[in-house]
This record gives sequence, C-alpha cells and structure tokens, in this order.
Amino acid sequence: MINQEEIKNSPFLSVGTTTILRELFHPPYAYQLGDSFKPFGGLWGTKYGAINANEWLYYLTTRQSLIEGKFRPEASVITMKDDTRWLIPTSMEEMKDIQNTYPIPIKNCCLVDYHELSKDYDCMFLSRPLIYEDDLKDWSVPSLVIFNLDCIKEYKPIIIDKIDYDYYITLFEVLREDAVKQVQPLDNEYSTIFSMLNELFVKYFKNHYKQITTINHYQYISELNHFFDGFIRENKELFNKIHDIVQNRLAKKGIIDRQTEIATMAQIRNENYDLINEELKRSLKK
Repeated sequence: MINQEEIKNSPFLSVGTTTILRELFHPPYAYQLGDSFKPFGGLWGTKYGAINANEWLYYLTTRQSLIEGKFRPEASVITMKDDTRWLIPTSMEEMKDIQNTYPIPIKNCCLVDYHELSKDYDCMFLSRPLIYEDDLKDWSVPSLVIFNLDCIKEYKPIIIDKIDYDYYITLFEVLREDAVKQVQPLDNEYSTIFSMLNELFVKYFKNHYKQITTINHYQYISELNHFFDGFIRENKELFNKIHDIVQNRLAKKGIIDRQTEIATMAQIRNENYDLINEELKRSLKK
C-alpha cells in the first residue's frame, strides 16, 4: 500500500547542483529517443531519509561506470509546497490511463506527452512496486520528477560524500549545509534575450522547417534535434550572452556552454510546443 501523504510530506534529495536555476531547467518534453514511460526533462529527486541513506546513490554505487560518471557532491534537499498537484500512480492500469489521457500523436508510439501532463500536474512520483514492471524498469529507483519549479517551497544546498554501502543501502555524509533558499525568478536580462530568441525561432521555424512525410519516431526526433542545432548555430551570439548570464548567477565558470544551449533550447521548444505539434499533425495526415 502506497502512503501518498507520507510521500507528499517527505523531503527529496536532488543530486548534481546546489543552485536550482530556472535558466537551466528543462521543461518536460513529449518527444524523445527510446520507447519509455520515463519523462525527458524535469528536476529529479529521491526521498531524503533521516539516516542519510539514499536509493539513487545506492543504485549508482552498485554500478561502477555510473558512479564515476554521474555522482556529484553538490546536492539539494527539496521541500514541496502544500498545494502541489501530485501525480502518484499506484498500478500499471493507472499508467495506461495516463498514456491514453496524454498520448503523443505519432503512429505506433506508446509514449506519454509529459508536456501536456505538466499542465495538470506539478510533479510525479513513481513508487517501488511499479519500477519492477517491464515498461518502467528504466526509472531504476522510486523517483520524483518535478515538472514545474513553482511547486518547490524551498531547498537546502548541501555537499555530500558517499561513505559506505552494503548489499542493501548506501550511506552518505553531509560535509556542508548552506542556508535554505527559494527558487529565484528569471534574470531580467536573460528574459529579454530569451524573448528575442523566441521571436527569432518562430520565424526560423516557419522559414526553414521541412515537413516530415514519412513518420518514424526515431527519425522525427533526430531531424528535430538537428533543426534545433541549426537554430543555435545561426544565433550563437545570443546564446553566448545567455551562457554568460548563467555563469554569473552561479558565480562560477564550471558550466559549459552546451549546457546552457540545451536548457535554453528546451525552454524555447516548450514555449513553441503548439507550433511544432501542429506541424507534426499536418505531416501525419499525408
């Protein structure tokens, strides 16, 4: 039996950053490579326990190639707002209902349109019983994915270190805790440049987008990603300005420009979802 109230009141550990920036947030996206119920985008977390044990860290620890590539000492302990709109499915039947309610308009595609789902829900939590189902195994561990950053009440930046694990648990040590933060609004200069890029993208899309007449999910995603990369190359100067803004907000130089390009393009894509989706639907009718 899933205790939904216990889940909703739990803090969550998000590994990888001590600063949650709207400028680097990837809105959930409908189209992705792979046949998976797992969302692409969003902010991910796992339940934060009082004994400093964490299932995501355990999962990484038991897979050496992953722990070397994905473990980061920077982390945030997230607390959710009381009015958060939660989606907590309890069975595969409910997952199938989600798929039927938020379908992707691609022939023979079984994925969920998380862009549309995020209009009705702020976050989704997948519990332990469901991650053992064949269609959901790539979630790996019970996980929270946040679709809308406004549902975060506050977060506490921490620095952690993995200290021990056995066959059932991974323990970590909190090396440092910082003051509690709230997710801040977008930087004003960023918003101005983003609006410029958004207008340019609409013109670019209408002038350069080639309708796809043979619909194959993988081909469509690949061609769409190439299209986005072309837009980035054509507007590199503006993307570089956004990169500088993000660097300054983080007060460090460690982030690479590709990260800001991908995040900004994800938000532009999200803003123009209807435009892109209508083109896809027209292509499907051919």
